[in-house]
Amino acid sequence: MKRKFHLLSVTIILTAALVSIVSVSSAAWFAYEARGPIINSSNNCEYLCWGGSNWGPLYWEINNEASYTEFLYYENIGDSSNPPIGGKNCIIDEGELIYSTAPYSKAYKASSKGGSTEVDSYCRIPWMCKKYVAVGGDARKITPIVIEQGSSAEKIIKVGESWDLGKNYSLMCNQVDTDGGKVWLSLYKNGVELESDILDSESADSRTFVAKDSFADMDDAVYFVTYADTVFSSATDNFVRLKYTWLIDKDDVNIIKLDDKFGGMECTEASENLIKLSNANRMELKIDGDTFFTDDMYIKTSALMPRSGAISKVRYYLYASKIYTTPDETYELRGNTYNTSSGTSILWNNSLWSAFYFDIKDPETSLKYSENLYYQNIEGSEYPAINNTSPGSNVIDEGELVYSTSPYEKTYRVKLDHYFEVQKVDNYPVVYWLGNLYVAIGGDARKITPVVVEQYYEQEKVLKVGESWDLGKNYSLICNQFDEDGGKVWLSLYKDEVELGSEVLNVSTNDADDRIFVETADFADKKDVIYFVTYVDKAFKSESDTFVKLMATLLLDKDTVITIEIDDKFGEMKCVEASENSIKLANEDPITLELDDDTYFTDDMYFTTSKAHEDGGFSIYPAKEVTVSSGYGNFGDSETNEEILVQDSADSPKTVEVDLASQHNDTAQETVENESAGQTNDAVKSPGFGVLSLIPGLFTVLLLSRKSDF
Repeated sequence: MKRKFHLLSVTIILTAALVSIVSVSSAAWFAYEARGPIINSSNNCEYLCWGGSNWGPLYWEINNEASYTEFLYYENIGDSSNPPIGGKNCIIDEGELIYSTAPYSKAYKASSKGGSTEVDSYCRIPWMCKKYVAVGGDARKITPIVIEQGSSAEKIIKVGESWDLGKNYSLMCNQVDTDGGKVWLSLYKNGVELESDILDSESADSRTFVAKDSFADMDDAVYFVTYADTVFSSATDNFVRLKYTWLIDKDDVNIIKLDDKFGGMECTEASENLIKLSNANRMELKIDGDTFFTDDMYIKTSALMPRSGAISKVRYYLYASKIYTTPDETYELRGNTYNTSSGTSILWNNSLWSAFYFDIKDPETSLKYSENLYYQNIEGSEYPAINNTSPGSNVIDEGELVYSTSPYEKTYRVKLDHYFEVQKVDNYPVVYWLGNLYVAIGGDARKITPVVVEQYYEQEKVLKVGESWDLGKNYSLICNQFDEDGGKVWLSLYKDEVELGSEVLNVSTNDADDRIFVETADFADKKDVIYFVTYVDKAFKSESDTFVKLMATLLLDKDTVITIEIDDKFGEMKCVEASENSIKLANEDPITLELDDDTYFTDDMYFTTSKAHEDGGFSIYPAKEVTVSSGYGNFGDSETNEEILVQDSADSPKTVEVDLASQHNDTAQETVENESAGQTNDAVKSPGFGVLSLIPGLFTVLLLSRKSDF
């Protein structure tokens, strides 16, 4: 007997505000996060502090202790309405989350490197994870740095050429007199000349071009500096080499005042020497979600973890994070900073370095099986140990830098969602490898393949009959047909347009196994390895089309298998241990840590070290540069493959009315929505675009850590 259909009318509004539409060549792009240390709420959380040394987005200079002025911290107020966060409590009372920053003195490079006395120093201030200038030393008046050449950077300009400095500023080389060692430069904005100067080589001062103006209630404030290092000529042209260039935008000064709002934060203190913000209202941390306190910074929490075994406390895990969403934006994932004079063991795991993979959906297992990078002194090695007994030692002997990882069993998402019903699939082995999530084929850590797609709890994909879902890596899934009377859905999996498998699923029963499409293959010398799983949650109709909603999808690339063997090399690291249960790398040759420089130990991971401290020691942290880009990939968070819809600016927002009829559930009218995001999901995929399932986990990134712990 045909079931009675209930009409469900869902309005899908594809607006810029809802889906964060960005015009980027109609391609999907991904947000990245930089997280802080992972905090267990069952520990003492009365005071938590993040600074530049333990949360990478916060600005600081490794060679300048005075620059350590930007902080985020949580401090429970004794007489507040709620106890400190921790256990099950997730309430941050008004004024308990505080952001603070202060200006510090910074020498112009034309002065410190070039020897010019035309300029001396200015006041730099970290602000919301970026470097600004405090105009006239006043923290309340800030402007971004447009360009700042590094100590070794240089720019060569030919006579008649213009250097685009950014923000509509440009520098023109008008004329060069190589015999007299002179150069005539002009500074422009929007094509209007602002300043002009003729420089010569007689002294450091005469090589320095300084532009001043009155702005932000300051008279004769410096906004541009450059240094003519040399002039020279070729057979046909004359040139000038410029160094130490520095520019701020004098027309873009931000004034910070009391009570100004920045997301959920409000300015509570604004003076020349200090800016403080705090949460204006009570904040309730969203369990198993993201709680934004500024436009791009938030606190991410796991689900509540129940009491189990020897663990008697209900708890959750949390971290602070910052989201990066601008395509082609490059930022650095920094690990915790160590001082070699302190005597502290040098170790980084996924709590102390966000380049290492962490799964907030299973935090305790993820922490237990974290990737580890550590330094171990080998007795009798050629060079002294890097610790407080010989703080100036900067050579890592052969085998002393170690990277290790091991696999563990992870339950298929569909099994977690329908635990007692599912028999088709159970667990699969995963391994973290150089910052990404892989599957250890057949449980063997030596044979790994990347995860192409992994849907998490409540993530979904709505697919129209006849439509193809581009899964990535040239895989696609097609919904061929839906038999309304029989409640059957026919799906086919393809790669490079060649069918790999096909299955007819029954959505008219309550048996979860009848709804699961599983594909297996023989690869990597293993038999019947599962490489694709998806679950048909429901099928429904509009006036003209039929759709299926897919959940718990997992896809591995069976044709991309990485085999790790003894003596394989990864940058400066060599595989010294390879078994089913463990992979270990160590440096093949001694690594000299160049002070005040970067030293790579893999192709994309490196150490940044400071200059020598007064006691001979130095500061060190590991880092990896990441660029926000379009396409598919894993970026170190469990929600990595969530697609953000990107739409051409020519496409106007539109409303689509869809009538849905459940094939297997006689329920009253319901709203199809993502509860954790609080947003309605798109039920229809427009031609050429992916369906949007906007999960805030994609936009989550923050760092929280208790000061005494780091």
